[in-house]
Amino acid sequence: MIVELWRHGPTEGTAAHRYEGAGTDCPLDIAATRAALSLSPRASLAPQRVFASDMRRCVETARLIYPDTPLVLRRNLREMHFGAFEGRGFEDMEHDGAYRRWVDSGCEGACPGGEDKAGFTRRVVAEVLAILEEEAARGSACAAIVAHGGCARAVLSELARPRIPYFSVEAPPAGRWLLEWDEDRFRVLAAPGEEVPCTWL
Repeated sequence: MIVELWRHGPTEGTAAHRYEGAGTDCPLDIAATRAALSLSPRASLAPQRVFASDMRRCVETARLIYPDTPLVLRRNLREMHFGAFEGRGFEDMEHDGAYRRWVDSGCEGACPGGEDKAGFTRRVVAEVLAILEEEAARGSACAAIVAHGGCARAVLSELARPRIPYFSVEAPPAGRWLLEWDEDRFRVLAAPGEEVPCTWL
């Protein structure tokens, strides 16, 4: 199965480098997203359904990319919940002790009032595996998922072969990964900004 995995487009918060997670349901910057999508190499996939996080920025991105395809919203595709760090930028928190401890842990610990990376990763990976199982049962040759940057990192760090370290996954706004799913792993056919292999055009 061929899968297009998208990160939502730019928002005011992404431009300002603020933490926008499951606790921040902000709107999309439509003009900036259209501009970003115009630069993205595309495969001519025709998924039967598009799966998306139920957060506004993902719903609006999905409707821009796949305007005529039924949209299925999944709460478990939401970004990590950053708790007390939601809506704040790293420069604003450089002297915040809780934030410094979280960063010094490699961002592994739980955000105060939010999630930890391990739990977040389990949630998102389980949801993506459920989507792939559903689409395989329907006989789908392709699938599309529109979620968040953290979701792309979680999925690719756990399911891509060869493995990609979590923080090595580049996740630009409106970025798209073209993936091939083979029973228990993803093979990356194209990462954001890369040309789509001609066999899929």
